[in-house]
Amino acid sequence: MSDNDTNQEPDAEGMEEMPETEALPLSIRRARAAFRKEDPDSVAENGALSITVSDVFPMSTTAYQEELAAEARRRAAEAARREEEERERQKQFNRQQTQQAWERQRSSKSSKIGDNVYGKGVYAGLHEVKDENGESLGWYDVYTTPEDLPKYRDGIMSKMHIGKKTRLRDTFNNVAEIVSQLDNYHSFRGSSYDNETLFFSALKLDQYAGEWIIPTKEILVEVLHKNKYRFGFVDKKTPEESAYWSMSRHDVNGLKQENRATVSMSSDDNLVYHGPDNSKFLTRLVRLEKATLEEKPGNTATPQQLTMPGII
Repeated sequence: MSDNDTNQEPDAEGMEEMPETEALPLSIRRARAAFRKEDPDSVAENGALSITVSDVFPMSTTAYQEELAAEARRRAAEAARREEEERERQKQFNRQQTQQAWERQRSSKSSKIGDNVYGKGVYAGLHEVKDENGESLGWYDVYTTPEDLPKYRDGIMSKMHIGKKTRLRDTFNNVAEIVSQLDNYHSFRGSSYDNETLFFSALKLDQYAGEWIIPTKEILVEVLHKNKYRFGFVDKKTPEESAYWSMSRHDVNGLKQENRATVSMSSDDNLVYHGPDNSKFLTRLVRLEKATLEEKPGNTATPQQLTMPGII
């Protein structure tokens, strides 16, 4: 027998021992017809219903399609996750670049701290206001007055009353009442906030219009105390005697207390104190103006470089 003979398919006479009709199950005959590239649907017996390929082979086409769909969903979810991570990296990169631009602007303005700006007040510096959750409410130019809040005489404040001997030492509620009545005090009216939460809400709702206010604890510490000698905070007294009111509630282990926080201007550490609101302390008012970023954030790094050592 030649090789060609062994590769040839047996003819009909060679398959007499396995008749096409009844010897083989219909499903096997259909599968063999498909293997021979014949039409499997043409193989039927006595009008029997057609049998699909999934009836012959062990792998269900339905299960296979479900597996393909599950894999497609997995790949789509992975692609979405990577896109979200890339967006977050880009946001972080933009925030960092913007923060650096603000810091450069603050540094460039540091030489102006202490200057009495006509129609605005004594420039105190550039400050980023953050709410109780640490979320930025924006950057503001902070201005202060040339002196501590002076005493009132018969409800009238005059320049002749301004001086160290006439500085007002009073309770928080009395000071807040006086500030709320200020009108044209160094060109601006006054406004009182019972606590920093109300003030932050006013900023968010654009309801603050640059009035004189009792400062927050952060402004007292990070702006006024930082440059205390430029603003005349030079009294060498005990911390209690040189303490200034803030509108901020005193914070103990993250819990807000009823008493307001005060900041001592005569100390370089342990700045923040608190006492009963009926204690009498000094007050230095401030006002804020929304700052504008004067430069576009630099593109000195790419988002991918944010993960490199030394970047963050």
